Amino acid sequence: GIGKDGYSIIGQGKIDAILASSPEARRKIFEEAAGISSQKAKRIETERMLRDNRSNMERIYDLLSDIGQRLEPLQKAAEAATKARALKNELKFFEISQYLYQNENADAERKKCSDKLRKTDEELFNLQSDYSRVSDEYDSCMQVIKDGACVKDRRVSIPMPYFPAKDASFLLKCMRPMLAKLQFREEDGPHRLER
Repeated sequence: GIGKDGYSIIGQGKIDAILASSPEARRKIFEEAAGISSQKAKRIETERMLRDNRSNMERIYDLLSDIGQRLEPLQKAAEAATKARALKNELKFFEISQYLYQNENADAERKKCSDKLRKTDEELFNLQSDYSRVSDEYDSCMQVIKDGACVKDRRVSIPMPYFPAKDASFLLKCMRPMLAKLQFREEDGPHRLER
């Protein structure tokens, strides 16, 4: 068939065959002559495609349902990961802040210790010079005692320059053990010290 707008040529022997054929075969011949058969084939193909699309849509709905069920735990995991990232950044900030704070405090503490060490060094120097002075005076006093130049009436008289109270007590502490060993003996003479 040429179609509904065209002409169909049917041979004379074919007309008897068409009239003698079954109604289904006649219908097919007429549809072909009218140009409906190609449209019918297209319709059948379109219906098949629609069925396939429906099947695909059902599968998509199943997948969406499955994904929807998994979406909530994934959202919670994503929120937890975001929170963890924020906490990690905050921790990093605090660690850097602590390092800077400790560094600044270490500088201040270092300066404080340096000042304390300087003061201690000054005190040590002063004490060493005091000790050296007192030691020299002690040695000179011991020399005087040894020479017996200042022994009077059973007492040892040692001329001393003025000492502050703490230096004088230090000198006495140093001299006491030696003076305790010395005692004046009358039988050996007025200038003999004994124990």
